[in-house]
Amino acid sequence: MHVKNLPVVAAGGTLPPTPNELMETMQPVTKEDAASEAALVGTAALVGARCFTYKNFYGGDFVRNFPRKQGAELGWHRDGVTAPPFRPPKQFFRDETLVPELVLIFCLRGNAQAKTMIVDFSSLVSACDPSDVALLRSEQLAFFDRQTGNTLEPIHVITGGDDAPLVELRPIERFEPRGDAAAVAAFERVYEVAERVHERVCLSAGELLIVNNKRCSHARTPYAPKKRHVVDRWLQNVYASRATALWENKEQSFVRWPARVVP
Repeated sequence: MHVKNLPVVAAGGTLPPTPNELMETMQPVTKEDAASEAALVGTAALVGARCFTYKNFYGGDFVRNFPRKQGAELGWHRDGVTAPPFRPPKQFFRDETLVPELVLIFCLRGNAQAKTMIVDFSSLVSACDPSDVALLRSEQLAFFDRQTGNTLEPIHVITGGDDAPLVELRPIERFEPRGDAAAVAAFERVYEVAERVHERVCLSAGELLIVNNKRCSHARTPYAPKKRHVVDRWLQNVYASRATALWENKEQSFVRWPARVVP
């Protein structure tokens, strides 16, 4: 869902300079005007979802700021699956019940070169060779993380029913698939199909994108950062879920109340 014309700042307010070079240390961002934060959390409520965060993620910020970056390509992923880290080194993939259903992405400042790519799993599976789909449902693959040197536990890349498949794509620029050679080749072909059948959205200031994190994977094209970092690209996002195990029982749910923090 693509929402437009949302307020970035309160009436008469001014957006501060884009925070610079905070991503490496995952520091929270202090922002006095909360208009964009209210737009994010309020939009989640309008679609029947409740927001949450992960323990110690971005300093515990409920709304995460994604300030100036170098603009390298960001490959296919679902938020919350392996980031923030779950239980390394024994378990990297977060239990699916703890993965957010929705990711809401709000643009405070845009960059015309940066395009968000979204691939719908049903469309992806339909476009793939059925033998590749069957193989990735039956054979597990592990992924070697070149960035950390860790090997993630083996998983089935394709799960779920035919009416709602879930495809666990990993960014190939960072993660190397390992396992049965035929299954690795099938994964690479599925990845190539995703590169062809996806849709693209270029977010401008005041635009918000709601991604169903259970039905889609998303990525981002590379882009050149602006020379003046104070006016460079600035995104915020929140994680949210509707009626799931996260919220079913206030005393026994996965959520730590009242802060709405997930382990």
